[in-house]
Amino acid sequence: MKKTLLLLVFAVLPLRNLWAQWQLSGCVQDEEGGLPYATVQLTDSAAVNLSTAADERGCFQLQVPQPGVYHLSVSYVGYEDYYQKIEISGALRVEVRMKAGMQLEGVEITASKPLITPTADGMNMSWANTEALKGLTTQQALARLPMLRRKADGLPEVVGKGRTVYYLNGRRSFLSEEQIKALLESLPAEEIERVELVLNPGAEYDEQGDVAIVKIYLRKGGLYSRYYLNAWTMQRTFNSQGGDITWAKQGKWNSTLMFYAGNDIQYHIGKDNIMEQDGSAASYNDTRWINRRGLGTSLTWIASHSKPSGQVWEVQASGNYRTNRGAPSRELNNFRQEVYTGNGVQTVALGKQDNSKLEREGAGTLGVFYEQPVGEGKLTLNTAFSYYKSENEGIMNYEDYLGNDDERRRQYVVQTIRSIYNKVDYQRPLSEKSVLMAGVYGAYAVNGNDTRWWQWAQSGYVPEPENTFVYDYREYYVTPYIGWQKQWSERWQSKVGLRVESTFNEGFLDGMRKFENTYFNPLPDVSVLFVQNENHIWQLQSRGSVQRPAFWELNPYRFYSAPNYYIENNPFLQPSYSISNTLSHVIRQKIVLGLLWKYEGRKSAQMLLEDEQGNNAFKRLNAADYHMWAIFGDYTESFWQGRGQLKLYAAGAFFQYLPYSAYKSIISDALNFTWNTSGTLTLVPVQKEGKVLSVDMGAGLRGPFNQMNIQISPLFYFYVDVNYRFGDWTLSLTSDDLGRNYIYRLETNMYSRITEQTMYQDARYVQLRVRYTFGSRIANSQDSRLDRGDIEQRMGK
Repeated sequence: MKKTLLLLVFAVLPLRNLWAQWQLSGCVQDEEGGLPYATVQLTDSAAVNLSTAADERGCFQLQVPQPGVYHLSVSYVGYEDYYQKIEISGALRVEVRMKAGMQLEGVEITASKPLITPTADGMNMSWANTEALKGLTTQQALARLPMLRRKADGLPEVVGKGRTVYYLNGRRSFLSEEQIKALLESLPAEEIERVELVLNPGAEYDEQGDVAIVKIYLRKGGLYSRYYLNAWTMQRTFNSQGGDITWAKQGKWNSTLMFYAGNDIQYHIGKDNIMEQDGSAASYNDTRWINRRGLGTSLTWIASHSKPSGQVWEVQASGNYRTNRGAPSRELNNFRQEVYTGNGVQTVALGKQDNSKLEREGAGTLGVFYEQPVGEGKLTLNTAFSYYKSENEGIMNYEDYLGNDDERRRQYVVQTIRSIYNKVDYQRPLSEKSVLMAGVYGAYAVNGNDTRWWQWAQSGYVPEPENTFVYDYREYYVTPYIGWQKQWSERWQSKVGLRVESTFNEGFLDGMRKFENTYFNPLPDVSVLFVQNENHIWQLQSRGSVQRPAFWELNPYRFYSAPNYYIENNPFLQPSYSISNTLSHVIRQKIVLGLLWKYEGRKSAQMLLEDEQGNNAFKRLNAADYHMWAIFGDYTESFWQGRGQLKLYAAGAFFQYLPYSAYKSIISDALNFTWNTSGTLTLVPVQKEGKVLSVDMGAGLRGPFNQMNIQISPLFYFYVDVNYRFGDWTLSLTSDDLGRNYIYRLETNMYSRITEQTMYQDARYVQLRVRYTFGSRIANSQDSRLDRGDIEQRMGK
């Protein structure tokens, strides 16, 4: 028996040694020492795609399943990518020496090993410890990056900016915000290679208003196919559920395909009080609004392919459909109107309103991107088609408790939008450190709206011709641009540009032209980057932009929320012109301080006015010019060998509205002040092979402020986000009470009336999410026959 055991031991030992011999290890260094948490990737021409992160000393180790020829790729923010072809026939150790990068796209700081790489118009960012991201969705991981703040039930926002737009693979996406959010929630953070933040979009960006752009680049360089299955349930006042399946494939074509299905229910409470200043009358309206968005499905597909010749193809396609016809949205109003006389209070109107709304909508987009080297430069083409249609059917029932006639009305609205977008860019280096950019972009959109009203009369609905109309709207714009970027020295870099926007729109009511507008606006932009040293980086940015009114803001259709309340938009609304100036200072790659001044002319607002018949009409108007002065700070600190992170944010702003003479009785021109603070703490207590536990906690306090004639009370929120990954499973539990004190308050002292409005939005929730990852395999059999050129192209060499 002992001899048998001894033979078994000696038989097994060579197998163990043979497995141990197929091993790659080494350290990643620069001139000053190891580079912690560098990304290491090893791939071959078949199914092997291994990756890991170096430890805090910069050292790594990979077990290789079989001997052969491999391609080693190492990347680290601020350094040139490292590539080496190696042959592994046993235990192999390599020393990787990284070279500091100095590229026009960003001045690299080499003395400290930064997570932030500044550029003239923004910054490139990546995570120090990618292992700590396992188990997170892309949306959760983005909120951990500097300058990005978590937004409850939405995409992370860039601090100091009024709006944040997301690009996929660095290119403009024509997916809706809801579809991008669903895609980022379905993708694990490991699928993201890097993130680029554009704080001052130059002339080559077709973005309106005070905006920042977040460019997400998906990983490339493997030969695998993975499936991610997600399911979630969210408990608010009502419960919502959903799920999705995502397929990520890498090979000759890098593809992401996501199918989503889910429902959403939200709850709102509102109060409207309107009182005459002399105390002669008052009306009160209490509202309960249950917004059932119903069952929604969407399909999103993104595929890209790069050829060794430098040609790049990418396709983005999506489709979505949603309906609540199984359970309509409802709006319940209790209405009371009083008149004060010498003998006391007399109730002249008392009743209840029960509105229901059935909706269904569908949309589809198809975008094609193509890039082709031309001489020393490159030419890119981008075309996108989109289509949208929605049908809304509403029933308004008003029951009068004083014995007056009850009222019942029906509205049916069909809206369609068809558009095509085209963009042509040419970029050419003028020298090693100078680039010229030029091109033109534009779009053409056709919008249609068919609105029909009926009034109940004894035995059935009777059409209301005076409130029934067909509204058509057309808009097209063409914007040529030119830009120039130059790196003057290791410390100085600048970017200047000019775009000239020409816009034409026209509206038809029942086939007759009601208006036509032509806008012509030259819009300059300037960005300057100054690197004082590795601890102090300065950026100065200025951008002019135009906020064109949207179709729904121009559509003059009328919708009643109560017998004497309606919303009516303005077809003669003019675009708002704005200019934003920002000075920011990055300290030790941890602290970002900023000063902002913004001016917006012809700012529009939706205000409560009174029409000729005494009804309360919400109308959107060009009401004022706007000035804002703000200061903000963002602090990010990592500790516990990258397993912990602390983020703090604070901001304060003064703003002033200078109302036009017609609205000075409604809008105050006094200076207003607001402030906002928040903090998040991230801990990764468990980070072992196959297991990752992370906890994100955050809290914030937002000060009261006035906007136009709207006042918002202080808002406090707190959330906890726990993620645990074990093997192929990931469990996430999020609790958020944003909205516990969410008060939207409007006070208007207009003409002879005082109006007060208060709204509570049901934003508190508890969400449980489960994700399962199906194993990897070779993407396609033909991918295993890729030649050397294809492999190097796939790795980005």
